[in-house]
Amino acid sequence: MSFFQRLGFGRKKAAAVTSTPDVLRFATPPPQLPNPELPVTPAPEGPGREKFRDFFEIMPSAFVILDAVPSQDAVDPVDFVFSYVNPRFESLIERPREALIGHSLREANPYLQTFHTELLMYVLSSWDSTLFVDETLLPGRVLKITMYRPAENRIACLLEDITSVREGETALRRRHEVERKLALIATRLISCTRDNLDEIVSDALMQIGKFYRLMRCTICRIDPDAQRISMTHEWCAPGAVALKPELQELPAENFRWRINQLLEFGEVWIPDPEGLPPEAASEREFLFNHGIHSLATTALYQDDHLSGFVCFHLGAGFSLFHPTDMPVLHAITTTFSNAFWRVRMENILQTRQEQMLQSQKLESIGRLAGGVAHDFNNMLSVILGFSDLILERMPEEDPNRADLLEIHKAANRSKSLAGQLLAFARKQASEPRLLNLNKIIADSSNLLRKLAGEAVQLRIVPDASLCDVSMDATQLNQVIMNLIVNARDALPSGGIIELSTRQVVVGESDPVFQAHLPPGEYAELTVTDNGTGMPPEVLEHLFEPFFTTKKVGQGTGLGLSTVYGIVHQHQGEILVRSAPGAGSSFSLYFPRASGARGTSTQSVPALSSGHGHEVILLVEDEPALLKLGTSVLSRSGYRVLAADSPTKALSLARQEEGLIDLLITDVVMPEMNGRDLFGELRKTQPRLPCLFMSGYTSDIIDRQGILESDIHFLQKPFRASILQQKVRAMLDELAHPQDDPLST
Repeated sequence: MSFFQRLGFGRKKAAAVTSTPDVLRFATPPPQLPNPELPVTPAPEGPGREKFRDFFEIMPSAFVILDAVPSQDAVDPVDFVFSYVNPRFESLIERPREALIGHSLREANPYLQTFHTELLMYVLSSWDSTLFVDETLLPGRVLKITMYRPAENRIACLLEDITSVREGETALRRRHEVERKLALIATRLISCTRDNLDEIVSDALMQIGKFYRLMRCTICRIDPDAQRISMTHEWCAPGAVALKPELQELPAENFRWRINQLLEFGEVWIPDPEGLPPEAASEREFLFNHGIHSLATTALYQDDHLSGFVCFHLGAGFSLFHPTDMPVLHAITTTFSNAFWRVRMENILQTRQEQMLQSQKLESIGRLAGGVAHDFNNMLSVILGFSDLILERMPEEDPNRADLLEIHKAANRSKSLAGQLLAFARKQASEPRLLNLNKIIADSSNLLRKLAGEAVQLRIVPDASLCDVSMDATQLNQVIMNLIVNARDALPSGGIIELSTRQVVVGESDPVFQAHLPPGEYAELTVTDNGTGMPPEVLEHLFEPFFTTKKVGQGTGLGLSTVYGIVHQHQGEILVRSAPGAGSSFSLYFPRASGARGTSTQSVPALSSGHGHEVILLVEDEPALLKLGTSVLSRSGYRVLAADSPTKALSLARQEEGLIDLLITDVVMPEMNGRDLFGELRKTQPRLPCLFMSGYTSDIIDRQGILESDIHFLQKPFRASILQQKVRAMLDELAHPQDDPLST
């Protein structure tokens, strides 16, 4: 038999007990226990007694001997007094053995419960051993207690402090639970979309709050431009006051200490607001005012920049955070950051896709509009040209002259309409100059105020550091006036229109401009009104030609489409922000240009007499226009070689043997375009000048609709007098030849 068996260990054990248990009974008869000689039991002197004494004195577990003695208490007739305690028991309860030996167990431990006495009585009466786990005898300690009866009226107790073991088990169990909870939250956040992000984030906050038994769990976002903080998500425990309505658009300066801590360490842990430094006085006041007794905050990041933070609030009666909880809270915050980043990327991708589809749709509409305007301009040229010829010959007193003038006026109005279509299609001739938006706005401010009307206040806010842009001044004024008129119409009862400029630098990773503009410097022109605003269904069709929300007869629907075409023709971009009841904002961005202001890419010839005697080769595939041009030029004294195709033109040129003084040609024709025809004729007559005609500036001349330097172009429709003056000016230039526009 082993030494521990002689002491009574290794016997039948009762189930572990952590709360008041029933008295344990065993079906088998109680075994006969040996009766070892213990230090407190009178025994003859000898080596055995010293051996046992030394063992109990040095053993790592606490060990006590209790003697059963009669009690004067009628309820508990038996009392238990200490007859031996070892040093480990002394250190465990922090009392010397002199204060214990001979004293009652009930007197020595005020935490003794009824079920402890019942267990002692059971072991004393049954000769059975029992083992149980107790958390009440010593507050804050977990004890594994073994009791057995080594002798008559005597009970031995072995007490092992397993607090650290239990804490380790609890920590391990908690860790597994945290990992499971984190995995669940991360899985849901990974699979979230822009449509259910708020729902999943709110549910995750609830799961975190319940798991950590928080008072409140919140997410706040920082607006870096406005330096404002707003709470976007919140979960509150039952009875806790919601802070979300209160924490909206607060100055970031109110949380400066917290933000600085997040920037430096990525976290803030406040176990007690009283311990905050003096510079965190506003933080301390905020916590006290809202009943927050402990706070943990972790940083949210976007593109490596602080974009917000997640707060975990604890109130009175809630368990405090432990420093070891911070890595877990960081992991939770990282899952939020990843979810927000992914949804943000999805939003940008969807925005780009929508912009691409919108651009393709507008491009298709633009091609259609340009084609219609081209043919329309051909017909208008015939109407205007022949009406000019008739009016030139018609006496002032002719009764038909008034009717003919009305036809002429209608053709001119139609010419303006065609010009708007061409502007949208980005096929309108443009003569860009280096301009300053501030100067253009200042020069036209009186006109703009009249356009806005007396009931509307027009505010002009220029940026003195604004860069120059390369634009056609006439088209720029057209853009500004169209935007002012559009804003005015959104203010039926009056209001405010703000016309502002600003220097903007677009970066590689700028989320606002990346889908619209390449990186670089831009001049921003913004027109903002506080009018009725526009719903999404209107914004979707805003720049489409003939789309209007006005009543029939009150608008053509070409104002904003013209703005769209002109801006994109100059490599710019438009951003529109609007919502019903919140007004509208149109922001236009034009790339920075360099050079000397006032220089034009198109030399404008001086007007002179429209008559001459030179030989002109006129090439036009539209019969009516060919007839008109021949008639106008012939009446001016020129010898006209009329050709309805490039092939016929080349044949006529060979017959003239290089005696042609000027080529006038349409741009878009079958067989060969006008520019290629010009190149063929220049092979035999290198100094031959050319005047291009077209309903729009074709890609053959310039892909962006910007006239190349020294390219002579006549926009259809044109009046007969304009054709005469243009031809005469070009022929006069032969006396002062310039660089060859098509030479390389």
